[in-house]
Amino acid sequence: MMNKLYRGISRVRQQLNYLIAKQRLIDKNNQLSKIDIDLERLPDKLVAGMAKGLRVNKKFPAGKSIYIDVEGEELIIEVLYKFRRILDNMDNRGTSGIDIYSFCENDGYCWLDTIFPVNNYQMYVKKVVQLTSGKNRFKLYLPSFAIIEGIYCSCGLVNVSCKNDVEIVAYGSSITQGCAASRPGLNYLNQVANRLNCEIVNYGFSESAKGEEALLNYISSIPTKIFIVEFDHNASIDELQEKHQKAYMTIRRNFNGWIILLSRFSGEISISLEEEKKRINIIQNTYEYATKNGDDRIFFYNGSQLFTKNKEAFFVDKIHPNDKGMVEIANMLCTVITEEGMLK
Repeated sequence: MMNKLYRGISRVRQQLNYLIAKQRLIDKNNQLSKIDIDLERLPDKLVAGMAKGLRVNKKFPAGKSIYIDVEGEELIIEVLYKFRRILDNMDNRGTSGIDIYSFCENDGYCWLDTIFPVNNYQMYVKKVVQLTSGKNRFKLYLPSFAIIEGIYCSCGLVNVSCKNDVEIVAYGSSITQGCAASRPGLNYLNQVANRLNCEIVNYGFSESAKGEEALLNYISSIPTKIFIVEFDHNASIDELQEKHQKAYMTIRRNFNGWIILLSRFSGEISISLEEEKKRINIIQNTYEYATKNGDDRIFFYNGSQLFTKNKEAFFVDKIHPNDKGMVEIANMLCTVITEEGMLK
């Protein structure tokens, strides 16, 4: 009860601080340039009538990134939040942070800093980044659990872009959305994108990923090379049994690239060993159905094999991976994708 009351008070304070910060930005007039991009992950028409959790979480720009080219002495970034989720297993950096990655000639994009609110009700943040001479290139990873009203940058911007050549899409639960990474860049999908130098669209949704046919039909229609399916957390065993193979068939109707099926990584600590085996068998049966029908672009990774020792050390709350766990998931996927030549 007290926790709900605290969250309610924090959200009222969020709204008040949002209105105040918005007015201050209006008063600044045109001192900064607003980055004009679509931050929502799904169209309203698609999710109308779907579960509330999906309708809410699609507003969070989890996995979205912005590329910025800028010249001058400094880059000023100001962020206005419209709504921020308050979660027990993530701090403000994890839910609402924006990671700044700087392009290094020999190493690709390297983490530089994170912009984030310092409490549950702050709705405006500002960061000043000192620049080197010439053109500087940055990549911003956006928050997993916050709605952004606007991102404003200093007027030395040369170019702002979002890459459209998507190579991987991923469908999954709150884990895929980014819970409980300590900052956005450590979400396992963002790590894979950075290491393999590819674009990934994140369709991980907290409280969802239950084989929603209309959603899978939409995602599988996106031209890409790999479809990651993390569908073994929010669905009950009965739902998994009923929908997992159907989900595969929906995807394969539209998509002829690689499909990676994942089973949960937290078995034995989040569920019993007996339940874990049942879930693995369901997903294994989908894989075998696919291969028996001639599908040679499907891969099943048994999540119980990833953390074989001291499993609790890789999770925040027995379900959601911590940073160490996210790194291991990313390592596994990078190995699978590279060894199977899935991006070729």
